[in-house]
Amino acid sequence: MRPKLRNTASQLAILIYAGVGLSFSTELRPAHGQQFAARPTQYLPAAVDLTKEQTPIFDQGGRWTCIFQPEVAALEAAYGRAGIHVRLSVEHLIWMSHSVELTENKIIDSDVNENGLADDGGGSMVARYRVLSKYGVSRAEDMAYRPDYEDPKAGYFRGFNVGNYRWQDPFPQIALNRYNLSPVQYPQAARQNARYGIKQFVVLSERDRRDPRKIEAILAAGHEVGVVIPIYFQKGTAEKGRGNIPPVVWYRAADAVPEGALHGLLIVGYDRPRQFFIVKNSWGPNNGGYDPAKLPDGWKDIAKYKGFTLIHYNYLNDCDQAAYITQVVDPKSNAFYRQPMIGLWNVEFHQKSTGRKITSAVLAWRRLPGTDPNIKNDRRIGDFYWHGRQYRVNAMLGAGNPIRATLFIDFDHPQTGYSETRGAQFHGVVSIHDDKPCAFESESIDNAGQGQKMFNVDVGDLACSAVEAIDENPLLKIPTPNLLVNGSFEDGPMAKDFVSLNPGATAIKGWTVTRGQIDYIHAHWKADDGERSLDLHGSPGYGGVAQTFKTLKGRRYRVTFSLAGTPGANPATKRVAVVAAGKQQAFEFDSTGKSLQAMGWSTKTWEFVAVADETTLEIYTLETTDPTRGPALDNVRVVRVIR
Repeated sequence: MRPKLRNTASQLAILIYAGVGLSFSTELRPAHGQQFAARPTQYLPAAVDLTKEQTPIFDQGGRWTCIFQPEVAALEAAYGRAGIHVRLSVEHLIWMSHSVELTENKIIDSDVNENGLADDGGGSMVARYRVLSKYGVSRAEDMAYRPDYEDPKAGYFRGFNVGNYRWQDPFPQIALNRYNLSPVQYPQAARQNARYGIKQFVVLSERDRRDPRKIEAILAAGHEVGVVIPIYFQKGTAEKGRGNIPPVVWYRAADAVPEGALHGLLIVGYDRPRQFFIVKNSWGPNNGGYDPAKLPDGWKDIAKYKGFTLIHYNYLNDCDQAAYITQVVDPKSNAFYRQPMIGLWNVEFHQKSTGRKITSAVLAWRRLPGTDPNIKNDRRIGDFYWHGRQYRVNAMLGAGNPIRATLFIDFDHPQTGYSETRGAQFHGVVSIHDDKPCAFESESIDNAGQGQKMFNVDVGDLACSAVEAIDENPLLKIPTPNLLVNGSFEDGPMAKDFVSLNPGATAIKGWTVTRGQIDYIHAHWKADDGERSLDLHGSPGYGGVAQTFKTLKGRRYRVTFSLAGTPGANPATKRVAVVAAGKQQAFEFDSTGKSLQAMGWSTKTWEFVAVADETTLEIYTLETTDPTRGPALDNVRVVRVIR
């Protein structure tokens, strides 16, 4: 049994058509933008056979990838007719489709995935035609097909934490970016040779794709037709309608039971008198049942179709999708010159006035703007990682190479909409290369006149540069983004040594002071992460801090934080409580022998299961003596646990 196609409503809903510029003869050419109108039967040959124009039949193995095979096979045949004989990478199309397609779900959390796991199967065949009109695919040898991809023993997922990825199940975006954009999964050869694609194609309406005469007319004009059809259990093998049709021909019996699976095929010919289509099937060559001695009279000649599958016309009765290619991209052109920008980029920020390096970050550029036809002003390109946080990135790109570009990142609201242009604006130039890293240099950075600062530096005094990391995976060095805002307390009120904050205070971005007064520490002692931290005892007081963040009910989360104690306190052991989702855990730290410059910070870990769509995490002191010297807190993180 072949795997059943996993499907999503969002993927099946994609596309109507992408323009019509048909290369049919004059009497068969439709008006621009219209569906193909089949000529009456007498104007069409009784049979058409395009099998000699096909590349060898491919076997998808145990993977759920039948939906990707017709487009690639049709593209190979179209190039063959143009005198370019090439085997193209099904693996590259699979990788690309799930990397660049956006979900239809309304994402409200910047850490949740917007796209799928590259190399996974399933989806919409028509959407793949669309992808091939926006992106180029490489040769088969540049990105080899992996028949054992879905076998956990193959080890493809090791080190990426994506082994239990599930469609339409919220998943950490960084995990998919680490995997999808890794040089191991997206080889440089595929990046360099992605030159083959569709210039024009037609998607058939429901009426046309279920009409054998329309399919015949397209085949007669020299175009293979990719179709998606339901697969049925065959019950009535002896029913009248079947007559003497040999078992080698797939026949949908009247009482057939739907299996619940959709299967992608490429129709490469027809025989009207005997009512069957010749099909290129990715289940591998069909070599059984073609012995002329075993075929009934009138069917012995079908032995010439050995390797191909034959399906009866009645399989079109509920054809789910159908499309065909009318024109291909010249592989010597620069049609896909922007595509090498997809990848991971190392980013650096410098202060113009001093020349000093401010910080570094990583940009995961996972798609090109304008890919999704269902999103008006689709500008999404990927995600930006800085200081344990993830921010969505949009862009507007000019023409030419190098190209003028503006990138948009909102550091106050990380989940930017697909078409929005708010937040910091990085204006600069991208130099695109297919054989070496692409590069970006900013000319100016602004915040749309809002006068904001980035990294505690005026925006106008910042310069940014980025280089694509084609031989490394910089995301492996970056921890999963923190679901908390300002987990290291770096964004808060200015103070020389410390400042005391009373219950209810919200001066520390993202946090609320609870229970009693605390001290917000700047230079009084050495923090564990950055320059700032907390003393959960004020001057005086016994307090805590809390933050509310979005969660998924029933999912597990891990809390980590750095704990120390004020040196010289009595008692030296300090205890705190961590509370979330109705659960509580106590932790302690012994500050004996510690100093202000050697606090001895210790990492503590605790997990909880969310019970609601929002969860409040609180960490507070359990001490009741020495009200001015309490537990020290820094680097609080919450991440979703993927198991």
